[in-house]
Amino acid sequence: MYFPFAKVRIFIGNQPLNGKGNPWMAISWIHSLEGLGRVPVDAGNNLLVVVFERFTRQYKNVLMNKQTGRVVWNKSLPCGGYSTPVVTDNVVFTPTGYTKLAGLDVETGKVLWVHDFHTRNRATPIRVGNEILTQVGNSIYRFNEHGEIKNSTTVEGAFFFGEGKLDNRYYYVVGNENPDETSPVQKIYAFDRSDLSLKWDSQVGEGIVPSSDTSGLTHSKDLIFVSDRVGKVFAVSKNDGQIRWQQDIGASAVRHQPVVYEDHLYLTTLTGQVFALNSKTGQLIFKKELEYGI
Repeated sequence: MYFPFAKVRIFIGNQPLNGKGNPWMAISWIHSLEGLGRVPVDAGNNLLVVVFERFTRQYKNVLMNKQTGRVVWNKSLPCGGYSTPVVTDNVVFTPTGYTKLAGLDVETGKVLWVHDFHTRNRATPIRVGNEILTQVGNSIYRFNEHGEIKNSTTVEGAFFFGEGKLDNRYYYVVGNENPDETSPVQKIYAFDRSDLSLKWDSQVGEGIVPSSDTSGLTHSKDLIFVSDRVGKVFAVSKNDGQIRWQQDIGASAVRHQPVVYEDHLYLTTLTGQVFALNSKTGQLIFKKELEYGI
């Protein structure tokens, strides 16, 4: 388990209790990194941590050994916006320069290539083998480890953000459209995972583009879940995008994608509320008010 803090990264590992094999949580190591910590990323035997250097306006990509906390390498790049890196066998796909995606050598941190989308990147890629799927602006891209675009598709009038989800048929993403230029609407889009053709889209509430790489949607076996700007939560069918239920929780939860576990759907708000809904019906199970915001 990994916890990011402003200047500290803590690795917590399992240790045997009294030699009886009962695990308890103990601090294995602590490593202090100057800057604002972002979402840690699993990298096999290592852990990739991105640190925002406030005064230099840089993203410092730091690869650390999971067991020892030893820094394998670090590489600073211009700030990358609201996107979390993805690590494949040979390449770290990491945001840079707000509109760009860089490929770093996973062994050394050397910059292998940089691709400029020429539009703001607000989406976190998804790994597919040693390739990635990502959405930037109104386009979906499949990149290989050489930084080559294998295929892509564009949806006129859309703006994608957050982290998409993948199953054995489709790549699901969330985005906004604003056809009358007065009131943006939010949509879920389903793209064929092989050729990236758009299979269906579904309007789900009022739109906004959150400043967060933890935004987006989540999914279960049959449903996709997303919340909108004004606090409505939607569940839509993965087959055709039809809305199965919607629930108004009265608080915006768009900066953090929902979490689904068994029959529970969990949502959090910046004001410190935690909601649990029945994932099959949308019925409210509980609402928890935390003392501090999230």
